[in-house]
Amino acid sequence: MDSRQDNSSIDEFEDRTITCRHCGKEFIFTSGEQEFYELKGFNTPSRCPECRPVKAAHHNGLVCSQCKNAIDKDAAMYCKACLASVHLEYELQLKQGQKAADEALAKLQFIESRKTNLEKSMADTQSRLQISDAAKADLEKALHQKENLITELEKKVSNISGELAKVRQFHAELGGIHPALNGIQSKLDDVEREQYKINQRMLQMMEKIHDFHESTSFMEIIKRSFRRSVGEA
Repeated sequence: MDSRQDNSSIDEFEDRTITCRHCGKEFIFTSGEQEFYELKGFNTPSRCPECRPVKAAHHNGLVCSQCKNAIDKDAAMYCKACLASVHLEYELQLKQGQKAADEALAKLQFIESRKTNLEKSMADTQSRLQISDAAKADLEKALHQKENLITELEKKVSNISGELAKVRQFHAELGGIHPALNGIQSKLDDVEREQYKINQRMLQMMEKIHDFHESTSFMEIIKRSFRRSVGEA
């Protein structure tokens, strides 16, 4: 039965598995190949792609003008329009592949940039950690100094407490001297009162002397004083 009649009755194509007449191996006849074969009116291939050139070499001696390999008669043959279409499709696929490659390259460059930034950030973090370690060491050193200072202050407080105890003891010993000190203070008060009386008398004498010499000139007073001092000498 002609395969073209079978293909014309199929609305949708699906991949088919065909056994090669020449080598007995199975090969896949794809849905795209089926559609193309039906469009071009080709028969369903009965040989696998590897055995088709062998058949062509035995029957019609067709060879590729470029590589000189045998060409299977049942292999797909394209007219100029279809060949241009195939080339166009290939170029489109190539452009899509190039676009995908460019996008992948851009993503890779972005990843590399992120990696570089991450490495820089990690280096900055490491540097900050080193600075933090140095600050921590300085803080521990300052804390140790504070602890030593506190120890010294505690010693000084202990010494001051001892001195205060001595002061309290001395103050207690002075408690019995207070009556004697009160008597001394009373005598000092008496002395101050006597001194005050003496000062009053001296003031009165000075006033009398002033009254006596009020009518005498200052030079006369000096002369008398000088004469008196010379006479005493």
